[in-house]
Amino acid sequence: MRRRNLPFFEMTAKEAIEEIRLRAWNAGDKYGPIASTQEAMGVALEEWDEFREAIRSNNIAHARSEALDLAAVLLRFVTQKEWPRG
Repeated sequence: MRRRNLPFFEMTAKEAIEEIRLRAWNAGDKYGPIASTQEAMGVALEEWDEFREAIRSNNIAHARSEALDLAAVLLRFVTQKEWPRG
């Protein structure tokens, strides 16, 4: 599916889910699999902090983008099939 460049307020739920999937896929291509549960938590907390900061500054477009990033991290976590043993 080709990504449309819509303002976030014009996204449908289906488009938002597709955007989350694309961000998760791109992160997997760029960074590879999540190395540990601690790494997953660290990345998720970093995205949460960025989301929280955007909310505090009342930047709705940025907050929505950060919410999509956070959802992508969590999607990668729940769908990763193999985890390193250790």
